[in-house]
Amino acid sequence: MSYKETLCYQLCQLILGAENCTIGLIPETTECFLTHLSEDGKCIEIGIPKKTFLKIFKESHSYWHSVNAGDISLNTYYCTFGYLLTTNENHSIIRLHEVILLRMLSKATEREKSQILLQEFKIIIALLTSRLKKINKSSSLWLWLRKLSITMVFNPLFNGNQTADAFEKFKILIDSAIKACELHFSNYYAASSLRWFIRMVYNHNYELEEYAQQKLIEACHRHLTDSSLWSVLGLLVNEPEGLDYAIEEYNSFVDQISPHISGIQKIQFKPDQTHHHHHQYHRSDTSGVSQSQTKWLLAVKCTIFTPYISILSNESYGLICQSIELEKEELKSMKEKNLCESYIYETSKAFVDTLERVCNKYNGIMHQQH
Repeated sequence: MSYKETLCYQLCQLILGAENCTIGLIPETTECFLTHLSEDGKCIEIGIPKKTFLKIFKESHSYWHSVNAGDISLNTYYCTFGYLLTTNENHSIIRLHEVILLRMLSKATEREKSQILLQEFKIIIALLTSRLKKINKSSSLWLWLRKLSITMVFNPLFNGNQTADAFEKFKILIDSAIKACELHFSNYYAASSLRWFIRMVYNHNYELEEYAQQKLIEACHRHLTDSSLWSVLGLLVNEPEGLDYAIEEYNSFVDQISPHISGIQKIQFKPDQTHHHHHQYHRSDTSGVSQSQTKWLLAVKCTIFTPYISILSNESYGLICQSIELEKEELKSMKEKNLCESYIYETSKAFVDTLERVCNKYNGIMHQQH
């Protein structure tokens, strides 16, 4: 059977035909796939009935066990896609998928390479932003997206070829990682990749760093209890811990990719040691992020501990102390009016308790440092 007759190929075509899509399982229907516009009108929902999902697995499984393990045809490529969709962390298949794509690129013209990479970029993002929990959280697929991002975003940025296309792809990376976090609570691997993407442009490009910051803040406001998202926001408040490791990982990915794609270069510098005219922006703005977001948390009377701790700074600590004093005055006033049993009193007390926990944590950190 030709790959064009497979369900895997049909699904890929639906993904490639949509500017933005979300894959998910749906109840049984007579159709192999169902598509409709999302409620917010921002993406195409691609529904896969459970029987179709099972057929895709069987289709891939049957093909894989009927061919030579060294086969690198398009048939095998789509077979591996079926496995990536229906199985979790099959490292052999994921590695084979990468090998096939890299070999396809090594034999392609420059124009064909761009097309192949774009298609792969869209397909992998569709898997990672799907409603399939185990696929959405796949550490191996997130690592593969990092490798793809080098070819399509960071290599052009770091080598002076800051094309509009690279800018747009970076924004897609940020939007996709945040979407994956929102679809599945505390998505560690999505948040880890989001942190990695931000590290790569840390003080390297003002526009991209600002875009990531704004999108991240908006997501954090929507999800006060998501420690993964708030920990990434903490990266914008503090020095980017792990930057050396991120660069080492970047260069190890380049070693894997460069034999197959020309012009891919290693980073010989830290992103925050280049383009020095951006340094003042970040150094002066870190306290701004901490203060502005702490003010927002205080304004909405957030009673959740994690957001405060994630963005804690000397300046935000001062704001929290001031807020505690004001809230205690309010509590005292309500107590004098015999409102201790009221909902407002209980929520205000919970708010103060949270802020005092934050202050105690801060004081403990300061004590350890001294």
